[in-house]
Amino acid sequence: MEEGLGFGSNPSGTPAQPTQQDFLNEIVAQIARIGTQVSEQRESTRANMDTILAQNEELRNQNNALLARMQNLEAGHQNLSPPPQATPATTPSPSRRQSPRASKSRKPIPMPEPFEGSKERFGTWKVTIEYILETDQDFIGGNREKCIVIWNNLTANVQTKVAPWYEKGGPSHNYDPDQFLDYLSFHYRDAHERERALAQIESIRQKKNESFADFFVRFSGLLGRCGGDEWDDAQKLTRLRRSLNDDIRTIALNRGIAKTDYQMAVSDYQQIASDMETSALEEKARRNQVPIPQGSAPKKDQDGDVDMVTVSALKTTRAGGTGRKTGKDGNNKNDPDSNWIPDEIFQQRKKAGVCTRCGQKGHKFRKCPNALVTRAIPINAVAITEEEVLEGNE
Repeated sequence: MEEGLGFGSNPSGTPAQPTQQDFLNEIVAQIARIGTQVSEQRESTRANMDTILAQNEELRNQNNALLARMQNLEAGHQNLSPPPQATPATTPSPSRRQSPRASKSRKPIPMPEPFEGSKERFGTWKVTIEYILETDQDFIGGNREKCIVIWNNLTANVQTKVAPWYEKGGPSHNYDPDQFLDYLSFHYRDAHERERALAQIESIRQKKNESFADFFVRFSGLLGRCGGDEWDDAQKLTRLRRSLNDDIRTIALNRGIAKTDYQMAVSDYQQIASDMETSALEEKARRNQVPIPQGSAPKKDQDGDVDMVTVSALKTTRAGGTGRKTGKDGNNKNDPDSNWIPDEIFQQRKKAGVCTRCGQKGHKFRKCPNALVTRAIPINAVAITEEEVLEGNE
């Protein structure tokens, strides 16, 4: 019989045999006791969370007071003047006078973006914070103030994970900023970053249309993370050459690229990429050039003078203000099958209810079967009347 299950006894003193109902009642009682314990633990946890939140609020207030103190110290330092000194009998030399610029103090270094928990970014964030803590220690203050600066440069999700350390001040309870950064490194430093970058640099390839500048940024990042900065130039160049696309590698074969000087070889590859991009832009500009249509230039008479009749015709058929376009789409100026007709003829056809493209009945200009054979009516053509249009379509 399990401990805690009691079922009484009969009048003779011998234990009574428990029934199934007795078992059920005892199990229900145990479940009720367990529920009570869980509720008590939940209330205790909630009280602890309230305590933690109150401590965080207190630390935030301390941090705000520290920042205000730093700003006041900075403003007061800028307004401080050197203490009075005994004036010698002789007039001081101008070279010994203090420069007005020397009394001005610099501003604190701007803080980086708060660390959000990315292992890829932790290394650069940690280096930046260490430099700020060392360089601006006169602005920041002691070790506890430095820990506050580190805490304020963490996002909420990271603060939740490192809150136990921050609340106690670390194992030594003295708020050592170096220990705080080591604690963060233990959780967020990528222990396999070097091996992962080494595997990636062996397989990295420049894309077909990727510029050399963009690719080299990716390559240099992997090279630094895998420790490639310590390699000799020949090793770095070997990996760079085989990662380039075929276009650059083919041109580089005839350029005599350096094989032992990494910086010189990179400059040569940059020049090749620049030449290729310039050539591609020139070719694109050549393809986009619009050829001048034949017959668009004004004709000249026997004396070499410009024929003004032709000029007038060009203006009429191309300006769009004195004529109408009757193509597949009357509003599409890029339609190769579009034709210009005088506005007078267009209005006559429209009023007569015939196709404004060819002048025939039975269809509209959008479904004109004569679209490919219709040509522009010469400007000097004899204007037709409404009766002539109707007569020609009967």
